[in-house]
Amino acid sequence: MELQHKLLLVSLCHLLCTAGIAIRPEEGEAAEAEALFRWRSTLRNSTSLSSWSRATPTCSWHGVFCDAGGRRVTELLLPHAGLAGTLQSLCSAAFQNLTRLDLSDNHFTGTVPTNISLLAALTQLSLGNNNLIGAIPLQLGELTGIVVLDLSSNGFSGPIPSSLSRLKKLQNLYLYENNLTGGIPEELGMISALQDLNIGSNMLGGSIPASLGNLQMLQLLCIGSSGLVSNLPPSLGNLTRLKYMDLSRNRLSGTLPPCFARMQRLRTFRLGGNNLNGVIPVGMLRNCTRIEWFDLSNNSFSGSIPAELKNMASLWWLNLAKNQFTGTLPLEIGNITSLEVLDLSDNYLQGEFPASISNLTMLNCLIFAGNNFTGRVSGVDGIGMQIPDFCQLNFLLMLDLSHNQLFGELPGCIWNLQYLVILDLSGNGFTGEIPNMPNSTSSLTSLHLSNNFFTGFFPTVLKNFKILATLDLGNNEFSGTIPSWIHKRNPLLRILRLRSNLFYGNFPWQLSLLSHLHFLDLAENNFTGSIPKSFANFSSMWQPSMTQKERKMNENLDRYNIAAAVQIVTKWNEYIHGHIIGWKGQNYIYGNIVIVWKGRDYIFQYVADLIGMDMSSNSLSGGIPPELANLSGLRTLNLSRNHLCGSIPEQIGNLTLLESLDLSWNELSGPIPPSMSHLLSLNSLNLSNNCLSGEIPTGDQLNTLVDPSIYSNNPGLCGFPLSIPCPNNSSSMFTLEWVKEQHQDLETVLLYYSVIAGVVFGFWLWFGALFLCRSRRLAFFAYIDAMQCKLISNAILFLISALRASLVSMTNFLQNQCFFQTCAISSTGTFLVSGSSMAMKSVMSSTHAPKK
Repeated sequence: MELQHKLLLVSLCHLLCTAGIAIRPEEGEAAEAEALFRWRSTLRNSTSLSSWSRATPTCSWHGVFCDAGGRRVTELLLPHAGLAGTLQSLCSAAFQNLTRLDLSDNHFTGTVPTNISLLAALTQLSLGNNNLIGAIPLQLGELTGIVVLDLSSNGFSGPIPSSLSRLKKLQNLYLYENNLTGGIPEELGMISALQDLNIGSNMLGGSIPASLGNLQMLQLLCIGSSGLVSNLPPSLGNLTRLKYMDLSRNRLSGTLPPCFARMQRLRTFRLGGNNLNGVIPVGMLRNCTRIEWFDLSNNSFSGSIPAELKNMASLWWLNLAKNQFTGTLPLEIGNITSLEVLDLSDNYLQGEFPASISNLTMLNCLIFAGNNFTGRVSGVDGIGMQIPDFCQLNFLLMLDLSHNQLFGELPGCIWNLQYLVILDLSGNGFTGEIPNMPNSTSSLTSLHLSNNFFTGFFPTVLKNFKILATLDLGNNEFSGTIPSWIHKRNPLLRILRLRSNLFYGNFPWQLSLLSHLHFLDLAENNFTGSIPKSFANFSSMWQPSMTQKERKMNENLDRYNIAAAVQIVTKWNEYIHGHIIGWKGQNYIYGNIVIVWKGRDYIFQYVADLIGMDMSSNSLSGGIPPELANLSGLRTLNLSRNHLCGSIPEQIGNLTLLESLDLSWNELSGPIPPSMSHLLSLNSLNLSNNCLSGEIPTGDQLNTLVDPSIYSNNPGLCGFPLSIPCPNNSSSMFTLEWVKEQHQDLETVLLYYSVIAGVVFGFWLWFGALFLCRSRRLAFFAYIDAMQCKLISNAILFLISALRASLVSMTNFLQNQCFFQTCAISSTGTFLVSGSSMAMKSVMSSTHAPKK
């Protein structure tokens, strides 16, 4: 009991001392200055605080603001000051009058100290965009006077504390871009003064509490990208003051509640990237006429595009992409003349474009890709109906009509769109030659015309596109050679795809002057000659174009983000000409590119970091230049199905980032270089159908490539994974004589097979013609009959001549005999000669008689 009394006395003394310190007047300004100095001493970078000196008044220091009397610190505002350190020494009872604390956009680490509650007078606490971690302290709920609380863009984890519901004066709560979990607390619906609630880009999960519908003052509700799994609560329709709603990129399901029509002050409505379905409520479109941004993309909405969209007179962003909308475009779409972005891609829309689209003269972005639209893109259709003239949309930055059923020739006026940056017409049925426009001034940087039926030579209109970065002419019927002017007129090319055309000739050496090129696809043409050694000069292939972090960010983007980036930066006049689009400080490339990757066709939407070459399925000859091994940034290399000979360069092991290598169906010989085991990223390899020999190298990544077909049809190879053991189970290669013997045996077998195949083919070709063609069959039989008659007549004439010669000889022999005998013999000979003449006439007449 005595011990408890002592402890109680100690506690009372501590409280009295603390109170004395808090109210002692001599502590005032000096205590605040000392607390600030103590905190600055813990910072790692405080050069921006060089004005903090004991020789000057505290209220004159950078970022420090005082009350009207100039004595007590009321505000500490140091955003973007480059400060690094912790907050542990900042929270002090000395700052009894501090109302605003803004340390956003710095490099602070660690946690928010639990004694943050000592700053009891705070009305604004802004710690956004730092590197703070840990849980949000429960003690923040004791700052009952706070109006603005910003902890966004940090690394906070754990749940959102329900104690925040005690902040009755709180108007702005920003917790977005953290690692918060545990769902949305229902207690947030008790903060009646709340106007802005942004807790998106977390891992909250759970459902949207119906209690949020009680926030009658709410104007901004943003819970996007937070893993929410629920229906949309109808109570949200009570938020009649709401101007901005973003619930995108969650897993919300169900339909749009009709009561959303009560939110008549809405300006931005973003529900893209969920699992919502049903139709768009017509009542919402009729009542919410102030909407400027309307995004329902990446859902499962169905039905037709509502004509009531015309009621949104201020709408400049409309994105209904990747849904299940059907039917045709309503004519009323042309009445929304304020539209700047229109994306209806990847639906089931059909029919021709309404002519009213020509009225949307403010359009910057028009994306109709992946539908079933038909017709032409300019002029008049086959029955005299007017169709939209896209050439009148003079402010277009992006036009994507890919993967539809459009046809006809490409109008030349399309090149007059001087602001056009991205043009994608791939996957349609366009025909004819690419029209030329000699005097056009174009900003085009991304041109996709693949998978059509275009003909003619390499388009000369490309001479006008001096900042072109992506050119995709693949899968058409272009012919001719690659022009030598390509490096001068298109010096910024990064992606060149001429695959599956009819181009021929040698590769021009000028290609190697494209220093920005990082993907080259010339496969499936008729190119001849050798691979130029100068291809090693592609300096953009010398190293990776992206870090791993940038690559991950790039893969997370989708078409919606790209379109958003185009429009946002355009809105602020910060658009960088080119299909390389600035987004969050990084550069990304727009457009789908079909690339044969690891033996299969893949659609790459962003290929900014894909470095590779594909020259397969041509008629190239000569060896593989060892200089290609200098392109250490290569991730894919395909030289298959050519006539390349010689050995695989030993330096191929320098391509350490290579993931796919295909050298199959060539005439390569010699051993497989041991350096190939250095390709630690290799996961797709094909060396089949060559003349390689020796033991297959092993080690590292090669040990994981266990498919024997990788090395098949190379008669001299042995070792794992083939079932052919090497001689003496050693690592030595087969002798050259053995390889030559194998080749000779193979040539002999091929010769025998060729002769047999020729005989069989000739036999069936000859007799097949007789059986299938009646006129030839009759002529052949007539010829055989004529030959038979000729042979018989010649045989008879020969026999008669021989008989006459015999009779003459016999007559001469018997001349010395008796006259009777001579006369008898002479009579007999005359009779026989006459008979033979008559027989000969009979034979000749039968030979020339007509056939019955």
